[in-house]
Amino acid sequence: MRVPLPAAMITTSMFDMNLLPCMPAIINQRLRWLALAAKLSACAWLLALSGCSLVVSGYNNAPNLFMFLWLNPHLDLNAAQEKQALADLQHVLEWHRREQLPLYAKWLSQAQQLAPDDVSADQVCALIDEAADSLEPLLTQFEEPTARLGLSLTPKQLQVLRKKYTEDLKDYRKEWKLDSSKQAQLEVQTDKGQENAERFYGRLSPAQKKLLTQLAQNPSHPRGRSGSAHSSQRQISVAKDIHARKEKGDFSRGGFGCV
Repeated sequence: MRVPLPAAMITTSMFDMNLLPCMPAIINQRLRWLALAAKLSACAWLLALSGCSLVVSGYNNAPNLFMFLWLNPHLDLNAAQEKQALADLQHVLEWHRREQLPLYAKWLSQAQQLAPDDVSADQVCALIDEAADSLEPLLTQFEEPTARLGLSLTPKQLQVLRKKYTEDLKDYRKEWKLDSSKQAQLEVQTDKGQENAERFYGRLSPAQKKLLTQLAQNPSHPRGRSGSAHSSQRQISVAKDIHARKEKGDFSRGGFGCV
């Protein structure tokens, strides 16, 4: 299969380069419960692609993995909170298996049918757009569990959360060289974009690498590092806002963790 460039490469590389690395900036607005959405989708794609027992095990144990890798390190949950969070995550996993795994099977079947021949940019972009659109219903499944967990957090847990957010932001700024020169930032954006694109397309040509550089230089590019940095910094204010609202007893729907 040959994929037309640059149109299809722009769509898929921007989806990969823009959505996945900036997921922390998006999901931190909901206390990063939504981090599981991207990981769940990735596991499901792998599950659909292969019958590997390791992948199947990882998908089926996603709630426990997320609890171990993110929730407890960031919040230090007590036994009651952990039990409720695991139950909520298991509910989301069951919904995902029922509602979204069939979508992945359909997309893979469509891709298989396209593979023997050359494909158009519109065909590739349509598959990518449909996959991207499937994330919103998944994120919606996390809204009620997020609010429930947020309302149960203690001042001490919020302090832990603020500390971890500060550490995460520091690591993020270092990885993307946000405190370095504009040229250094451009280079890291281009390198990561190339790495992501080559996972999908194979080795890129000099012209295609130049295109990625132009995308990174575009001020309207949705993956702008400064915007993501500001979003990451808002993580800390989210935790502070939650604490203030808990003190005042002011928790209106939609006001929790959505900045």
